Amino acid sequence: MARGASQANQSNNQGPVLRLPPEHRSKAKVYTGLAASGGLVSSICYLTDQMLPMGAAVTFTGVSIAGTAWMHRRTVRKLEERDRLVEILAPVALGFLDRRRVELKKWTMSNGNFWPGKVVIKFHDDLLGEDCAAAVIDQLQQRYQRQYAVKKITNHQRLMVLTEAGELLVEEPEDVHPMIRRTSKVVKKLFSAGNAEPPVATVELEDDEPVKVEIQHDIGSAVTNRMVQNDKAFKFGAMLPGRWKAEWDNINDRVTFTLRPALPTFVPHPPIPPMEGTAIDNYKTPYCYGVDETGEAVAWRPWLDPMMLITGLTGRGKTVVAHSVLTELAARGWIIDVADAKLVEFLGYKNWPNVRIVAPDLEQQVRLVYVAKDLMAERYNAIKNGEASEEDFVPYVLFLDEFALFREDVDDWYQDIKQKGDPSKAPMHRKVAAILRAGRTARVHIVLLTQRPDAEILGSGEARLNLSCRVSMGPLDMDGARMMWKSPSLGTTVPSNIRGRGTTRNEAGEVVEFQAYWTPDPRRAKSDEDLAILKSIYPAQELHPKMMIKVPAATYEDESELLPSYSQYISADFIPVPGGVQAQDENSTEGDESEEYEEPRIVEISGRPTKDHPRSSAPSEPKAQSESNVLTFPTPATTEDEPEETIEFDEQDESKWGDIETIDIEETEVGCLMELDGEWAAVTSSEEDLADEEAWAVCLVFSDGTDTMLSMEFGSTVTVRQPIYQSN
Repeated sequence: MARGASQANQSNNQGPVLRLPPEHRSKAKVYTGLAASGGLVSSICYLTDQMLPMGAAVTFTGVSIAGTAWMHRRTVRKLEERDRLVEILAPVALGFLDRRRVELKKWTMSNGNFWPGKVVIKFHDDLLGEDCAAAVIDQLQQRYQRQYAVKKITNHQRLMVLTEAGELLVEEPEDVHPMIRRTSKVVKKLFSAGNAEPPVATVELEDDEPVKVEIQHDIGSAVTNRMVQNDKAFKFGAMLPGRWKAEWDNINDRVTFTLRPALPTFVPHPPIPPMEGTAIDNYKTPYCYGVDETGEAVAWRPWLDPMMLITGLTGRGKTVVAHSVLTELAARGWIIDVADAKLVEFLGYKNWPNVRIVAPDLEQQVRLVYVAKDLMAERYNAIKNGEASEEDFVPYVLFLDEFALFREDVDDWYQDIKQKGDPSKAPMHRKVAAILRAGRTARVHIVLLTQRPDAEILGSGEARLNLSCRVSMGPLDMDGARMMWKSPSLGTTVPSNIRGRGTTRNEAGEVVEFQAYWTPDPRRAKSDEDLAILKSIYPAQELHPKMMIKVPAATYEDESELLPSYSQYISADFIPVPGGVQAQDENSTEGDESEEYEEPRIVEISGRPTKDHPRSSAPSEPKAQSESNVLTFPTPATTEDEPEETIEFDEQDESKWGDIETIDIEETEVGCLMELDGEWAAVTSSEEDLADEEAWAVCLVFSDGTDTMLSMEFGSTVTVRQPIYQSN
């Protein structure tokens, strides 16, 4: 045996293997040459006043030096790795330390580790290739955690060629359960990398199906990123049956996948207990809208997440979620306004207690945005002036349904009414963004519904960030998942055939799948089950009056229609509905007579309040009318109902009316007769026009009971007859 082999074997048996001295390959000459060349070119350019070429020369020199340094470091690492492999293989194949006997090719780099894809060895003269091949393969697999195979052995040339054959596979017993074998294969694909130790999976089976998989891995920092974790959890669930939940233990390099329990497909909205205290006292109540797979309720917490975003295609259940949130808020005394862009989705809540207005028209919906913005500004001023604190405000919410459709309609409408000097784009969009940005302090909130959370719909990234409470109904595509959950996989596996199934965050902030509460639409509810749900969630108190918007009317000049300006629309009067229920004083103490309810009235959703109906003062069960099948439900009354005062007159009785005279419109008095289009009508109201500061409004009732309102500029003359006699 050669002297080198004897020395190597002796070292292997009696002491450590001798180390090869480092092989230095200095690049100093290369660096010096590059720097000198760059300096020379830069000097020439400077002397010839060629500044642009000089900058290019300096940049090129810097990049060249950096690239050369990187290549040099990579080469040094490869040489060092070859030396280590020579030291390892010397006792089993080489016989002595000789760099020329090992050649490494086809390098692969992953996660900071790299290994050769091809190893060429010139083995010792006293050995046969077949004798040392197994030992060489064992040493390569231990060092690189990859599987190698012999490609070629030439004994007369003493040459052995080995190539990488894939990841190092651990042989499993033949009696391993097929699902355990499948699970182990999936785990190795997802949690193996480079020269890391192979992962170890512990699989629990139930009815021959995996229900829990605990994985101990050695890829540490590679899976600390949340997006990487979501991606691996998505792939794990796609390759194994069932829906899985991952719990990551980054400190101990462990992850546990647990099979998710089955979610119910129908969850009726639980009863809402009567509110105790005021709306301010109930502000920090979780407002629930569904349950997750653990049976825990998922809820909106507006004091933490001030704005809510609900997305989903038509028919997936986003409106039902909005109805659930609305009824929860109404039962706790919130001030609620609704901009119903689809005209019919919230119509059933028009007469629901504490819902002040459901605006079906575009002009009214735009006005509601400014109502919310003005309320926010008013409350900020009160805080600034020391007149109130944040805890003094009754919470307010504006529902914006189908926001994408709403934005498009507003843009088209604005172009029709825009006048000279107006901004090029509708200012309303900036008002929405302002509320999303600053509404929390003033307890002014928004629930925004849209089919898809595109950037062009929601505007800037700041607006999306402020919509921190999020719900997506139905399965998302990858782009939608990134927008909603910052992951291409979360929310994409929601079953598409189950209505009311979606994705949201639980109290711990984890993204979870949930089943939304079923909250019937009062306008469509007919079954006993739906009516029972409505009864159980119906608010016991109406604290806020119904409101209306007096939209300005078009004017005519030279037979041309002149539409009101944008400023007129956004400043339209927002006033209580005449004869509506007045707001209760939230500061009244318990037992005060002002808190006691009169006998509640029956209110028909599709029409005006009907006459009084004797019932118990407690909230009663909604019911469907037998003839019209229109849902009716009780409305708490807070003031005594007084019979409407009717005006009877006979304009032919000359003994009751004075002479015909002409007066200015603002001089008319209630009770006189006014001539209009050849007919006499009684004046029931005479006051300044709330919609026009330069006009006077008069309400008239004709002898047949029909009524109308007349608005004329100050100084306009009318024909009247003053009363000289009135019957008792």
